[in-house]
Order: sequence, then structure tokens, then C-alpha cells
Amino acid sequence: MRWRLAMVTGASRGIGLEFARELARVGTRVILVSNEPEELERVAAELPGEPEVLAADLGDAAQLERAEARLLDRADPVDLLVNNAAAVRTGPFVDADVESQADMIRVNALAVCRLTSAAVRSMQADGGTICNVSLLLHRSPMPQNAVYFATKSFIANFTLAVRQELEDTPVSLTLVCPGFTATGAHVDADYDTSWIPGWLWSKPETVAQAALRHAAAGRAVSLPDRKYAALGALINLMPQPLVTLSGRMSVGGHPQFFRSLRPGQRFGRTPSEDPEAPSR
Repeated sequence: MRWRLAMVTGASRGIGLEFARELARVGTRVILVSNEPEELERVAAELPGEPEVLAADLGDAAQLERAEARLLDRADPVDLLVNNAAAVRTGPFVDADVESQADMIRVNALAVCRLTSAAVRSMQADGGTICNVSLLLHRSPMPQNAVYFATKSFIANFTLAVRQELEDTPVSLTLVCPGFTATGAHVDADYDTSWIPGWLWSKPETVAQAALRHAAAGRAVSLPDRKYAALGALINLMPQPLVTLSGRMSVGGHPQFFRSLRPGQRFGRTPSEDPEAPSR
């Protein structure tokens, strides 16, 4: 790994935590970003080197600006940005609280756009890498989870488009597309995973390690392992109507597939009672 200083959002748990651990292990200094200050301090205490803690809710404009300002600090420049933080609300869109949906868009789409912009401006002189975390199924509209999947689709299209714009510059973007990943967040979201076969699950450290290898190699897209590489290739060959149908079947075939979150809860932001439970 060639990076000197990395910013990782959503670093207090799950895939973001594993990005931070792996980067610190290979000697990259890490800026940990999350809206969980106590968890960040715990993570910082366990990591080697001198990790920096930046407690910020990226759905809040003023706090997002602090993260942007850190990326633009040329005195101590960041050469790797990992946009991993995410918020999710499940349940029928027509019943959803409008502000909760707007918050999801702010965290999952607007923050990714603004932090990517700040990172690109900072990295254009000396080069750098940006990893934006989406989903394997970002092409699949998902009933009962409409806005969340729409934001992940945004991340995918945005990342690949900006990558093309910057292909003649020293800045590289990699789209990270995990599948079902055992982080505990599905439990937080009250998400029924009983129908998912065990072989489909990936470990969060597998996702992070693969993403960093692929980003270092300059790949456009990172899939965590061979099974998901094969599934990704298959999905890319599927016509959009079939991809759309797969999303509808996933929900329609399992009435309890999604259940509404408790008021105010965000994906990966409330500690799970079972931290080893499978999650995306």
C-alpha cells in the first residue's frame, strides 16, 4: 500500500473499521470519521501509528464542511479517501418520513459527492486515490428500500463517470461493490437474513483488503472475492428488466424481508446487540 494518509468515513464499525485497521497495519496514517465519538476513540486506541479522530455527522452541513476542510489541508494532505459512511431507512416509501429520506440522501449521496470533490481538488497536484463504497446490486431497484438503493446507484454512476474524467490525471477512483457482508448492520436495521445461504457471506476484512489491493492496482471496480466477481459479471450481462425483477422478487418472496427501522435509526450507527450477525 503506497498511501501516506487516508481518510475513512464510517470508520467506527463494519467495513469502514476494517479499512482503517488494514491501512494502519501497513503503515498508513488514518483519519477516522464517524458520528460516534466514543466508538472512534476506542478504534483509535487500538490502531498502531497516530490515528486522527474527526467526529462528524456527514448529514449535517456544518460537520460535513469540517471533513471537507480536512481534505483540503495542503499542510498535511490526504492521498486516500474512503467514502464508506451510509445511512438507511427501510419500509414503504409512501409511509416514510420525508426528513429521514432526505437525511439518507445527504449522507449517502451529497456527502460522497462533496468529499470526492474536495479530495480531487487536493490530490490533483501530487496524486491520490478515492474509494467509494456502493453495492453489488446497485443496478437493482429495491422496493421497500427505494431511496437507499437509489443512493447506491448514484455512487456507482458518479464514481465511474468521474474516474473517466480524471483518467489523464494522477487521481484514481475505485468503485467498491460488496455483497452480503457480516458486519452486524443487518441486525441494526431489523433485516431478515435467514433466507441468505452461508456461502454468499463475505467478511468485512475481506471486502476492505480486496478494495485496497484493487485500488492500489488502479482498478475501476472492486468485488471482494471470486464468487462475487462471477456474480458481478453475470449481473452485468443481465438486461435491466431482469435485474429489476430480481429486486422485486427479493422483497416479494419474503414478506419480512424488510421491517421498518425504529425512529431515528441509521444504518451502522446504532450498536448491534449481536456484533457478529450478518450484515451488508
